[in-house]
Amino acid sequence: DYAGQSTDARSNGYGGGTANTEFDILTGYTVAYMPQGGVPYQQYFNVNQPSYVSYLKAQGYAVISLDELAEGIRQKKRFGRNTVVITFDDGRKDNYTHALPVLAKYRYPVPIFLASNLVGSYPGFMTWEEARELMKHNVSFGGHTRNHVYLASIGSDDKLRDEIAGAKRMIEEKTGAPGYMSTSVSR
Repeated sequence: DYAGQSTDARSNGYGGGTANTEFDILTGYTVAYMPQGGVPYQQYFNVNQPSYVSYLKAQGYAVISLDELAEGIRQKKRFGRNTVVITFDDGRKDNYTHALPVLAKYRYPVPIFLASNLVGSYPGFMTWEEARELMKHNVSFGGHTRNHVYLASIGSDDKLRDEIAGAKRMIEEKTGAPGYMSTSVSR
């Protein structure tokens, strides 16, 4: 307990008042191992050590896909308090090297929202081959813009459309599967 409050894995979100639905989305960017002597500020995946994913499993959480969440919202379904969606942003290399063993073990559905032009082009980001390998382990993909830009700073409608639709199109071309779309103007 922290200051008398429970420290369980939930932080209730109430579907924006739009669907009478409670759900939680747990989002991460990187799952790199913490270097020795580092300061812990996030949960790190390690197949041989407990992670928040193993905690979710042990506590009986239902990890659902974005498709299940969207359909539930459309149907005004009430999700149990132990229902979560796990997502990752950007497509960092450690989503493949460190998260894959855990994701393969639990088979949870996890979308990764890729900055499509960074995949396979910049150090620290996964390759398209790695992305396709992740798909074999219940991982799906969506666009998080082409270049990981702050969308509110883009002045041209054509450039804005290209960042959003172009990312989705590239992901679909490279993976052969339909992709989700995620954009953020607050980051």
